[in-house]
Amino acid sequence: MADKNDPMEMIKAAQDAAIKAAMEQSQALFGNVPGFQMPEGIADQIRAQMDAVMPDNMADVAASSMSGVDPSVMAQMMQQNMDYARRMAEAASGGTIEDAFTKDFFGGLMEDEGEWEVLAVDPCRLTKEEERLLAYGAPLLVYNGENVNAMESEYDADSVRDILENWWDVTDKSSALETFKWLMTEGHHAAADKALAFCLKNGFDCETDEEDETMENVKYIADYMVVRGYCTDKVMVSTAYAWDLARATNIARWGYLSGYFTMDEMYRLMSEVAETVKKTFSSWEDYGRSFAFGRGIWHGDESDCETAWEVVQALLTNENSPWIRLEW
Repeated sequence: MADKNDPMEMIKAAQDAAIKAAMEQSQALFGNVPGFQMPEGIADQIRAQMDAVMPDNMADVAASSMSGVDPSVMAQMMQQNMDYARRMAEAASGGTIEDAFTKDFFGGLMEDEGEWEVLAVDPCRLTKEEERLLAYGAPLLVYNGENVNAMESEYDADSVRDILENWWDVTDKSSALETFKWLMTEGHHAAADKALAFCLKNGFDCETDEEDETMENVKYIADYMVVRGYCTDKVMVSTAYAWDLARATNIARWGYLSGYFTMDEMYRLMSEVAETVKKTFSSWEDYGRSFAFGRGIWHGDESDCETAWEVVQALLTNENSPWIRLEW
């Protein structure tokens, strides 16, 4: 029987608790996505990856204390485990290409120094209008390390179909259209925007009668964005819609790459996104601010908002970015 007081057993217990909490959080968040299921075996894969990145001398550090683990060491390890498990469970639920295929297996969500590369092919083979339609999904293309001005992908059709099935439960044209429609009409923006409208009318320090996690996330992320200067009292974010619109753009593209949509069907769906974007936002910065807000609202985590804002800033400043080359 394992000794519960053994330092390494304590670390493993903290690791298991971190994985369990992260998985439960992701399942709760995505339970309203049509047909969503956490990928089978993902907890075991996360545990294996966490073991792989545990410091080589961790056993020596733990065993060196005859009276138990140094509280500061244990606290640091527990926090690292929680952060790592959360990020990987988020990746398993988010449906972005790098989540399934980067060599570090979910380790590529964030750059070490917050600097994101905007990749582009030269010459671009898209028309200006085609490039513009793809540009609404550019934040996720940057996340994925893909070219922001090319419909083609380095991943073959089978790989893209696996991504769609495992992360979005999309297995055919019908389910791809259903997911696209869900992102356009509800996604994560519908509840967030309702809460945001209430706060903008009544103040972000307003009290509500019922406990509402979405409301709390909206208040928390909006306040974080003001504190960090992403928006101000005068230039406040007005919607979380861009988070879903960017994903809808990519669902249209992935549907095409997987063979579920024809090129014409893909562009029709992207045009639907574009019409909504033009009615809702006033600039690339406005759209990017909404994307960062929506990703932060995703599960109320400021690190998600911060990372998204770094991606947005790369798109607003990098010469390869369609947000620079194309007028709003």
